[in-house]
Amino acid sequence: MTIGTFLNAGLALGTLAVALQAQPVFTGDADADFMGLPGLLTINDPNGNDVGIPNGAPAGTISGWDINRIHMYYDHGSDIMYVGLNCFGQVCGDADGDGDGDTEAQWFLDNLGVDHPDYGGTEFFSLIFDSNTNGTLDSGVEPIIGIPGNGNFNNLQAAVFTGTPFAPGFAFGAPLANMVTAFASPHPGATDLELAIHDFSTLPGFSFMPGEAFAFGVNVANGSIDDDGVGEDFVPGAGAITTIELPPGESADASDLPTGFRLEHNVPNPFNPSTLLSFSMEETAFATLAVYDMRGALVRTLHSGLLQGGEHTRLFDAAGLASGVYIARLSSGEQSRSIRMTLVK
Repeated sequence: MTIGTFLNAGLALGTLAVALQAQPVFTGDADADFMGLPGLLTINDPNGNDVGIPNGAPAGTISGWDINRIHMYYDHGSDIMYVGLNCFGQVCGDADGDGDGDTEAQWFLDNLGVDHPDYGGTEFFSLIFDSNTNGTLDSGVEPIIGIPGNGNFNNLQAAVFTGTPFAPGFAFGAPLANMVTAFASPHPGATDLELAIHDFSTLPGFSFMPGEAFAFGVNVANGSIDDDGVGEDFVPGAGAITTIELPPGESADASDLPTGFRLEHNVPNPFNPSTLLSFSMEETAFATLAVYDMRGALVRTLHSGLLQGGEHTRLFDAAGLASGVYIARLSSGEQSRSIRMTLVK
């Protein structure tokens, strides 16, 4: 079991006063960007340099599918999970390890290999979360984050895991509402894959609120199903799970909390059939307040347009909707906040 400790430093989330942490600045060098952050969790590949390379490759060749380590850093204040993937100094996604993820070395061409640009073709990267901590990766239940094997870097997404952990590139089911952002497609000079998973606590299967202690499992995969003789990599192994326990976030002094952009927890919660959402804007700006189901489908838009800076409320009437968990998201520009609401009829 891997234990991570995340120290915090000011954002109010509903009734929880959770301190906002320092956040990594992405440059494409995961070790430099994450190392030194208080409470950083790092998962090393227990099998080391283990991706198979076919005969004919130069001695010492390391594929960009070979995972060295994964950095994970959760900010209770913003509810963002930051992830950095290091591939032994290679360009992550550079199948033949020639230093350029867009071209093929001759030995790789001889094996009918294709190095697709920007994780294209059948190349994939995935994080499958055991969010309900039952020790298995449940198809149709839990979330998968990453680049599917039928897209490219621009298709970075959160989805419902639907399939098998042995072929995760093709296990991206219905899209989820969670935004996933990244620095850039790995390339020479910025070799690592770095991404941020927004509204992390709202992913299917999780039952914690930001600020609370929680646990989860994760399986990380990087590779391609092209039959080119180069293997894929799974950490800690194909279908296996690294279990992580995280302590609660640090409380913030109420006098130090900002009064700007925020979304409070709905009242009442659970509710039937209506509930009140309170939120605030730091300044006058265009904003959207919308409700989604756990599959990411838009259920209701409560506001879309210009809002004055200050406090606001909106009523969510769920008459006609089925019992279940719904996500309310407030977004304005590059800022977003989400809460989980439970409708019980």
